[in-house]
Amino acid sequence: MYSSIESTKDIYTLLYSYITFHNGKEIQNDLDSFIEIALNENDYTLSTGLLGAGWLLSYLHFNEIFNDDLDELLYDFDDNFYLLAVKLVVHPCPTLEDLLQVINYFQQRLQNKSISYNFYRRFVLFETMKMLVEKLISLSMSYEMTRSDLARTILKFSYLASTCVSEKDIEECYYKQTEQLITYYQTQEDLLDEDIYNLKLVQLASIQFGNPHWISQISNMLNRGASPNYTESDSILDALILFLENNKNDAYDLNKCDFKNNKNLLYILTSNVKRLTF
Repeated sequence: MYSSIESTKDIYTLLYSYITFHNGKEIQNDLDSFIEIALNENDYTLSTGLLGAGWLLSYLHFNEIFNDDLDELLYDFDDNFYLLAVKLVVHPCPTLEDLLQVINYFQQRLQNKSISYNFYRRFVLFETMKMLVEKLISLSMSYEMTRSDLARTILKFSYLASTCVSEKDIEECYYKQTEQLITYYQTQEDLLDEDIYNLKLVQLASIQFGNPHWISQISNMLNRGASPNYTESDSILDALILFLENNKNDAYDLNKCDFKNNKNLLYILTSNVKRLTF
């Protein structure tokens, strides 16, 4: 049974609820309530606030779930999140999480079809994304990232290069980070559960980017480092990797997996993997 906003107040659950139950009218009502609560609480976060609502609206609009004219509403989101983006860009050391969340919003907006007909809006969105990507590159090169952060950044670069950012703008950093992470794991005799998860994210990135050398290297490591603590998230990632490797043009149906206990992973995939459908 569909869960309403009264009992579920985070964007991950709203995303899961729509993809699972396909109730466009009900989720639109829930999003209206979600936005009203966020406005009253001046909440601009991803999980419970306007950033998450803006991303989800844009994502569902892009996938033609909402057929209403949402341009004016999304323009208001654009203007507010432009200010968030500027604050992150001028901040000497923003968190990776904050930066990726704002990038997720703008990458989705740049893929919106109506934006392609509005030169002014597209120009502002494009320049904002350019600033954010430059900041992401600067951040990733200026301090030693954890391997988990490195894997997430690599996956993000692969998505951006396949959707809304020129490959030449990110290739130096992207190649360096991917080679660095692969080389590190090749020197490790034993792989921990976290290492295997990171490698699966990088494998998704390699498939998305279309680099057979990386795909082969990571496959070899994953084959020798099977996790003894196999989880639902492992199962989801393995199924997705297998499908994308063997189907070069088709989209993977998210309803083949149960994301009930992995709603955050669902958000990671929908905001970082292109060939998905529901």
